[in-house]
Amino acid sequence: MKSGDWLFGVVLLLALLLRRRSPHLRAELVLGLGFGVLWEVLFSDFWSYDTHRFGVFAGLDIPVAILAGWSALFLSGMAAAEYLGHLAGKYTDRLGAWSQVVWDTIAFTVLGVALETLGIQLHLWRYEPGLAWDILPGLAISVFAAFAYASIGIFIPTALRHWRSRLPAGR
Repeated sequence: MKSGDWLFGVVLLLALLLRRRSPHLRAELVLGLGFGVLWEVLFSDFWSYDTHRFGVFAGLDIPVAILAGWSALFLSGMAAAEYLGHLAGKYTDRLGAWSQVVWDTIAFTVLGVALETLGIQLHLWRYEPGLAWDILPGLAISVFAAFAYASIGIFIPTALRHWRSRLPAGR
């Protein structure tokens, strides 16, 4: 295993520890993995991974560790958003069911930008010229990437919570 594999393996392990009591752990893992595969296949032209820093690759030169990272983002993003929602409690109850979307957006944006920044700083991947033109100062990540994590936080956890309500516990 190479440095990128270890990094995302540890991140996934930490996320699993955070969510170990979730009755829908498997569904969240599968959704994160499925979304990661879809994302990486659709947008793989915008970045390339350093083959010297990852050991195991899936099709289309996608490191398996990156797919594990997507599952970790989903698990830890859901945990962080639920924790933030719990902390805010009565202050966001007035928004009703939509109050969680605010926390999902914040959690996924912060965690996603942190992982993206870490990956860029460790040279695990690089942006291709089409995406590299608009970089956030100080973070060295694409504005597109930051916006994408916010968008993921808005839409995906909402869908996951909807599906969760229809799944029996333990699935």
